[in-house]
Amino acid sequence: MKERIVNMDINSAYVELKRILLASGYTIKSEDYPKTISAERDTMKIMFYLYPQDSRTRIVATPLIYNPIYPGLALVVLNIFIIAMYFFMKNFRETYIGLFGITETYDPFKDILPLVLDVVYMFIALSVALISYEIYTYIKRDSLAEEVLKILP
Repeated sequence: MKERIVNMDINSAYVELKRILLASGYTIKSEDYPKTISAERDTMKIMFYLYPQDSRTRIVATPLIYNPIYPGLALVVLNIFIIAMYFFMKNFRETYIGLFGITETYDPFKDILPLVLDVVYMFIALSVALISYEIYTYIKRDSLAEEVLKILP
């Protein structure tokens, strides 16, 4: 939540904020003149609340949605696919031997620890990537609201 006090009455601050939002590429989703404006751009939705304070106006920007589910979901699916391909390639020899009945002395338990550690390392890497992405989107969410408020006179 970001806020700014501007030296305008509430009506002119509302008109100026709406002009800035439209010029910045936001679409106005809902408005309650002169109290609130709800604007949206891409997956970002920001709600602006305007409060009169004497001859000035306090504007509070609340980012409502920054929906990182689509890139996050794509990362999860991609990583699951990579893990599946990794195990397929790693176990191709054993699979080939098993399918075609080629007899070879092979101990299936000798590779179990490296496989388990590989899974653990991949899930740690996936978790770090997703947590980093969530932190990035959280920071970006507030910075977009701050950019709009900085433009106000």
